[in-house]
Formats: sequence, C-alpha cells, structure tokens
Amino acid sequence: HQLTPSQHNTEIVAHTPMVSLSELSFLTEITPKVREKLLPYITVLPRNTPINLNTAPDEILMALLEGNKDTKSFEELLVLRADKRIESMEDVNVLLKNMSIDSSVVTLDSQYFLSIGHLKIEQQEITLYSLLKRVKNKENDKDIVYLIRETWNAN
Repeated sequence: HQLTPSQHNTEIVAHTPMVSLSELSFLTEITPKVREKLLPYITVLPRNTPINLNTAPDEILMALLEGNKDTKSFEELLVLRADKRIESMEDVNVLLKNMSIDSSVVTLDSQYFLSIGHLKIEQQEITLYSLLKRVKNKENDKDIVYLIRETWNAN
C-alpha cells in the first residue's frame, strides 16, 4: 500500500516528537480548554526527560499516578519535599513503588531550564524564552550550560 505525498508527510509528523507546544492543537483528544490548563505545566524538550521530584508542580507529580489511588504515599512525597530537598532516590523509592511510579521517569536533578527575560523599550515589550541545558563536565566536575533554543514574543 503506497501513501500519497500528503499522507506520507502526515504519517511522518504523526510519529515524531513535538517541537512546539502549538502542536498540541493537532491532538484531537485534547480540547482547547484542556490545552489551556496544560500549558503552564508543560514544555517541549529535545528528548525524553525525567521529571524532577524536587521542583515539579504538584499537578505534574499527580499526573504520574495514572489512576493509582495511593494518595497517602503521594501526600507523604509532597510533605517530604516541602520539609527539605529530597537528596537521594533511596528516600523515596518505597513511596514511588507504592504509587506504581517507575523510578526511571523521575529524577532529583534537572538538565533543562527555561529562562524568561522581559525587555521594554518605550511602548515595545519583548519576552525572550531561552531553553538551556546543563551538563556536568566529567573532567573537572563543573557545569557546562548550552543554549538549546530561543524564541521571543513582541507585544
């Protein structure tokens, strides 16, 4: 069965990672109302990235539960990270297991960061979004920061 050029392009796009949040509008399962609720909590990164248990909003962590009703373990996790920064995965392994969360989808460190800058010149306002990636240099244990992508909006 041969695909027409337009079908072929659609097929390629359908099975590739997103490069922009605007692509959510192509997902018919996500209504505009749901999309608006999601936008403050999500971003598009160049690769699959674990979720940081120390910094992710509660709503993102709750999404990891996928219907698991062990809210007691979830509440314990929230209290643990509110009291102090979680220093070791050993501190949360039992809680993750109770919630059926695979430890490979979470982390205690972040590699990607979004920097947002605002500039106002007279009546013109510009917002600059910079996606940064931090990598530990194995030779000297210092951080290397890469600029992955920059976008801006003028108001």
